[in-house]
Amino acid sequence: MELQATLKPGEQAPPVRSLLAYFLLMIVVAAVYLALRVMVLRAAGPLAWDLYLSEVVFFFIPLVLVLLLYRLDFRGTLQLRPVAWRRLPLFAAAGGVLVAFQVFLLALGSRLVPDIVRYIDLNNYFGNGTFTKTLLVLPVAGQVWVACVAPAFVEELLFRGFVQTTLVGRMGPQRGILATGALFALVHLGMLRVPFDILVSYIMGYLVIRHRSVWPAVVFHLTVNGVNLAVITLLPGYDTEQLSAVSLALMGAAIVYLGWKIVRLLQSASAELRAEAAGMP
Repeated sequence: MELQATLKPGEQAPPVRSLLAYFLLMIVVAAVYLALRVMVLRAAGPLAWDLYLSEVVFFFIPLVLVLLLYRLDFRGTLQLRPVAWRRLPLFAAAGGVLVAFQVFLLALGSRLVPDIVRYIDLNNYFGNGTFTKTLLVLPVAGQVWVACVAPAFVEELLFRGFVQTTLVGRMGPQRGILATGALFALVHLGMLRVPFDILVSYIMGYLVIRHRSVWPAVVFHLTVNGVNLAVITLLPGYDTEQLSAVSLALMGAAIVYLGWKIVRLLQSASAELRAEAAGMP
């Protein structure tokens, strides 16, 4: 199906200068925030408060300033249009299957190519570094906020709402989605995860354009992060080499089955949308 522009008739994409202004403001806000953080850490020692605020400070505050500065419409610019809520569980299921497939590929790769562990620490793939060690100290509600809710909401408003809307309006849907995916992957600064982040970004970008709303992407992003969080918290000693051939086979079968079910659900949803557009009962 050919992608259509996200903007509705009569709507205009944010000016490119607003996108450039956002990145400039983000640098300024981040620099001030980091300076204050260093001062507080020197005086009080390590604290977890910066994890709760960092996503909002780095991305959301500059975004709000740019929207106010250029008098942009929040609802239209950020794609904050309502969506059929009954379809949101489908987007969540798709995100869960995608992460499960990601884990399966990593496990399968470690078994087929054992030497990969010499070059890539698969345990760090899900972020088991300094950030994760600090994250796991937080209560469960704090972990969910820092790793799932805040990134899903703030990053989707920024990347799929603001950045993608701007780029799609200037470059077209396909190039706009791909460019947004590249920026999304670079911001996350994980070289091993770049292909996966670009893939996830493209899927979320497609959801926004398909449904003309950012909410399907927010739900998809929330689920992806939530499953990743479950992996690193419930399986802290996660080691792909310890997975047996039987567990790999069962995981693969489950992924194939769930993927097939989701494809059927998507086909059904698409048929319903076409019927509604044609005015059929």
